[in-house]
Amino acid sequence: MPKNYFFIYHGQRPASASFLILDINENPLYENRGPTMSDQPYYLERLGIAPDADERTIKRAYARALKLIDQDADPAGFQDLREAYEEALFWLRNQASMAQDEHEAEAIDPAPTPAQHRPDTGSVDTRAPEPGQAHESLGADTTALAMEVFTQFQQRCLSIADDTEAGEAWYRQLQAAIDDVRLISLGAREAFEQGVANLLAGGWQPGHHALFVAATRVFDWDMDRRRLLGLGMGGYTIDRALEQRAMYDLQPDQDCESQRQVIARLRDPQPPSTRELVDAMPTLATLAARFPTWLALITDTDKIASWSALHEAMPLWPQKMTPAWIRVMAAIVIAFIMLVYLATNGANRQSSDMQTVAAEHLERAEELLNAGDSGNAIASFDRALRADPNNAEAYAGRALAYIFNFDWERASGDLDKLETMAPSHARLYLGRGLLAVKDNRAADAIAAFTRSLELRPGSSFTYKERALVYEQIGQQDKALADADEAIRLQPDRYSAYSLRARVYLARGERQKLREQAAAVVAVDGRSDEAYITAARMHIDLGERKEALALVDRGVALAPTASIHVYRAAIRPSSDIAGRRADLKTALKLDPDFPGALRNLAELERDAGRYEEAIAAFDQAIANDSTQGMRAILLAGRGSVYAKLGDTVAADRAFASARFAATTPIGLNNLCWYLAVENAGLQTALAACDASLEQSPESAHTLDSKGLVLVRLNRFREAVAAYDEAVRRKPAGGAWSRYGRGIAKHRLGDVKGGDADMKAAQAENAGVAQEYAAMGVSR
Repeated sequence: MPKNYFFIYHGQRPASASFLILDINENPLYENRGPTMSDQPYYLERLGIAPDADERTIKRAYARALKLIDQDADPAGFQDLREAYEEALFWLRNQASMAQDEHEAEAIDPAPTPAQHRPDTGSVDTRAPEPGQAHESLGADTTALAMEVFTQFQQRCLSIADDTEAGEAWYRQLQAAIDDVRLISLGAREAFEQGVANLLAGGWQPGHHALFVAATRVFDWDMDRRRLLGLGMGGYTIDRALEQRAMYDLQPDQDCESQRQVIARLRDPQPPSTRELVDAMPTLATLAARFPTWLALITDTDKIASWSALHEAMPLWPQKMTPAWIRVMAAIVIAFIMLVYLATNGANRQSSDMQTVAAEHLERAEELLNAGDSGNAIASFDRALRADPNNAEAYAGRALAYIFNFDWERASGDLDKLETMAPSHARLYLGRGLLAVKDNRAADAIAAFTRSLELRPGSSFTYKERALVYEQIGQQDKALADADEAIRLQPDRYSAYSLRARVYLARGERQKLREQAAAVVAVDGRSDEAYITAARMHIDLGERKEALALVDRGVALAPTASIHVYRAAIRPSSDIAGRRADLKTALKLDPDFPGALRNLAELERDAGRYEEAIAAFDQAIANDSTQGMRAILLAGRGSVYAKLGDTVAADRAFASARFAATTPIGLNNLCWYLAVENAGLQTALAACDASLEQSPESAHTLDSKGLVLVRLNRFREAVAAYDEAVRRKPAGGAWSRYGRGIAKHRLGDVKGGDADMKAAQAENAGVAQEYAAMGVSR
């Protein structure tokens, strides 16, 4: 494939774990982080620390920056800060080993492998997670981590509980808990927040009047009431208390003052005098009637009952001094009925409100899931389930989001829960099918997808997924039939057209492939994705001229940044002016488009304009918040430093890239990119091995590893890797066969090498040209 093709491996050589190919929109989320300095790693600049900062300084810098982030309003900004913090700790703890290797050859990359640097899971509060397992140490049990912090927070607050003037002390203790590194994930912070809400809603304890004020301030509860309702029953109670507190503040000043004095007196353990009872009871009745929920949170409600008993035991003449005695006592009784009503959680309004909140979070979660933002979709599904713990749709959606996020264990857990709630839910079987695909259990996957389609016959996505499985096991007719149905149900499902094209290519039906390209464009003549998909088909046929002509039409009719970048990628490598013009135009259309910046950076690098290349890579890194693309951009910057001979900076960039890639697909993409660029090959090999640890059956990753081994002149190992890739993907293995042919030639097996290369070219006429563009030949 063209080395400047920014749609990494989504075309001729899709990068996927095993043969799991999920049809998710992978457009990056953009965030303007401002310019970066080319001579300093991004994570140091993001935290505002010097390269010689120690661990204590890094943690303090993170805590300061965290206070400036609104996680709900800016989840991408929080994720960026978290990644910078983790990268800084990881770099700090590996500087020594990297310094020892600086004297070695440029191709030897010191990035640690998972086996060399395994974190101490018993010290989650002080140690950074290992690169490939950041999601495990920080996200594997967020509730447990949150409860650890919550328990310690309660213990620290014992010393200030009886201090009636300790408002700021409660705030400081709560803020210190929020800044704890164990609450680095959104899930852990939300679990901690829910713990605080439940603690307050459970009834008054000494100091809770100050905690209520501090928590409202720290969590901004009075600014986002909808978010409060997402905290479940505790959040609902807090919301009611805030409403009543607002009503309290609207009263005349003299009423507020007299009520404040009674509230404070209720916290005093000393029994009231007769005069206090006579003076306070009317005010107390008003408080209990108007503000029962708020009153229960900020003062000792048991005192109301005891004061009432004391008042009833008084001689008759003092009681007469209390006006409207029967009305007052009735108000108190009504107030207590309201409190009991809240405690039993039996209100219809409450149930209705929580279901409404759950529905809103569920709708948002589905939008995020369909947009390919599985991480934030999971957070929204979590909120929906906190509001409505028995919502089957939320479990179904979250299971798919976990699958798309490569969190197989949690996905399986949600599917198990869904099965107990809705055993005939179509998504239950869709999820089971996707997990079977991940495990290379083709028969189970097909059976699960089939059952899902019986329950929901109109799912284009499920037909496409079943078609992919049929394709991978060589049942091409069934694959085509399912692809046809996927397209019938959703004509713009371009991945199904690509599947058709691969089958036609494998069968040698070149004319049908050309017809398929025309059919894609006919779907929507103003869709840049349609023109790009069709052009890829011509590239597979070795028809670059036709592909360019088609993209030229697309540029005229759908002039987006993406199609300009693609045209730059498929132009002849000698057409530097044309490629640069396309990329400049793309950046005019979208100044922060990481794909355009990346390709421009690579163009300038290959032209020997290293300063311009580094500047473009820095800008791309600053404006891209997706973990997978970030790893590629860091690796690209490292390749520039390698060409400059700055092995220290190159090794740092490669180590950061390796750290940023955590999923099987992300690790494979990084491995392949470095192999194509012939840079950081030890990092590339480590990334491939880490990917295979998570997805051992991935033919794509084995193919990537084969190219890395060819680059390292380890030809026998390369042949073995390619053998496994071909075995696991007998259909559509042109890249692996051609690479194996090259390796065999290097070993002197000319006959075997020629046979492999001939078979590969029969399947994909453009594969030889693509290998030549990478500088790899026999």
